[in-house]
Amino acid sequence: MSVLKGKRITSVSCLVLGHGNKWFMARRAANRAEGGKWEFPGGKIEAPEKPLEALRREIREELGYDIPHITALGIFSTEVFDNVIELHAFIGESNAQITPKLIDHDAYGWFDADELVRLNVPDPDKPIIKLLTSGKYQ
Repeated sequence: MSVLKGKRITSVSCLVLGHGNKWFMARRAANRAEGGKWEFPGGKIEAPEKPLEALRREIREELGYDIPHITALGIFSTEVFDNVIELHAFIGESNAQITPKLIDHDAYGWFDADELVRLNVPDPDKPIIKLLTSGKYQ
């Protein structure tokens, strides 16, 4: 974590996992921060991890799943109160709609573009949904 103009920067990695025209989202458990919101799974990048290493660790811990082929989608920065969330997004394609084990989440689902825009999501995930549903990302 670093500081930028009085704001803490928290670096986080997330997985944008697709299967056909659907995207995987997990719902944060009620006892977690922003419980009940749907998110692209992932978590904080711990020193000295690189973003992709952190993502692979988090996905194994949270979902019990290994995604073999992941590529960088982009870095999205969002101010949340006195914090800046620097979200390192990675995209992967699944051969099937996976059935993960849930640790930090209480539900999961596969959503098409119309469904994605109606989900209650944390602010840092909103730019990714906008990209996926804009028609500019194929």
